Amino acid sequence: MGLSQQDDAVAGAVLSTMMWQGRSEEVLEMLRPQVKENILPLDASVLAFMVRSGRLDEARAYRADHEPELGGDTWFALLPWCQAAESALALDDHPLAATAYRLLAPHAGMMGCAGSGVAVGPVDGYLAMAAAATGEHEIATQHADAALAQCRAWRIPLAEQWLLDQRERYGF
Repeated sequence: MGLSQQDDAVAGAVLSTMMWQGRSEEVLEMLRPQVKENILPLDASVLAFMVRSGRLDEARAYRADHEPELGGDTWFALLPWCQAAESALALDDHPLAATAYRLLAPHAGMMGCAGSGVAVGPVDGYLAMAAAATGEHEIATQHADAALAQCRAWRIPLAEQWLLDQRERYGF
């Protein structure tokens, strides 16, 4: 059986592995050319990997020129919604954080993913980031606690450590 986006699925799995290996710069360079060529909304991914690579000034400039596609609830949607929340916190972007929170809230308790090939950790972790970005620190802490419990229950220590690092960095 073939799927019309099977190449995207394989690429996503490879990029996801690279992400968890801490190779954000390489992921960013692989994603950039895909933004214009791909039918999937990748602006939020590019923005998130700029943030993960420490390129905050570049991310701010990119954000000023690109409104991340966060529309429809599709098989791919949780990924850009999660990445928008992460970027919003790093960039102190309250409107993007509020939008990401609204979109992610019905999916609390789930894995942030794009299909089966890309998993970025519990949605609750990204809800924590969006809440922190809008100044809702108590709510952010509650979501982060839930996300850490999920990381432990799901046995995903890389996501757990990443979330712990985010909590320390941003104080939620």
